[in-house]
Amino acid sequence: MMLSTWSCMLFAWMPTYFALQAAAPPSKDIRAADILRIMGFRFSGLLAAITLPLFLVAILFSGPLLLAWYHQTLLRRVTNTPVAIRNLIAAPITEELCFRSGLISFLLASHVSPSRALWLSPLPFALSHVHHVVDLIVHQGWHPADATARCLFQAVYTTIFGWLAAFFLLRTGHYAALVVTHSFCNYMGFPDFGAVANHPRSKELIVAFLGGILGFIVLLKPLTSPSLYGFPSTESSGYVIFFK
Repeated sequence: MMLSTWSCMLFAWMPTYFALQAAAPPSKDIRAADILRIMGFRFSGLLAAITLPLFLVAILFSGPLLLAWYHQTLLRRVTNTPVAIRNLIAAPITEELCFRSGLISFLLASHVSPSRALWLSPLPFALSHVHHVVDLIVHQGWHPADATARCLFQAVYTTIFGWLAAFFLLRTGHYAALVVTHSFCNYMGFPDFGAVANHPRSKELIVAFLGGILGFIVLLKPLTSPSLYGFPSTESSGYVIFFK
């Protein structure tokens, strides 16, 4: 999977290039710098793109972060094993370029509306995880029903994350925002809601979980305002300005 994704990285720019070339006037040349900027490789607003979306996702994970702090497992998750390197570094870099930056820029260049691009773009990313059902059944001995349920759950979870990542890209116009938030979510994993009920500090955890969700909802649009990332304040979607 990772090898094929690295290979896709080499060609992720091509669909956007050909879509822009087809739509551009004959007198306009599409430069490499244009493609890179459209795919989210920009210096303007870069610091904000690295910090603010990550801060938003950390707020959303307030409950899981507090739970990990109580269990003293927050820092123990950082290792240099091949699996950790894949999940925290390689996967965010490759998958966000292929399934988000490359795909969304192509959709917008093909005159797909930003809202439709947001809803459609996570589907290939979710489907790319479905093949894990074969590994669970053949190599790990899972029952087919359990393996299917596990992969469907993962597909739903990755779709939800895909919508959030697409929103970040459309609002900030930065590939870096996708990489840092993807890495953080892989680091945290899916929240362990079941551990809250019987925890000796369950009330504090419930407040953290609910407060994190509420804080994320309240701050989502203000902290992804395109004006913070080098776009005119009148733009509802910073990314779309590249296609005007």
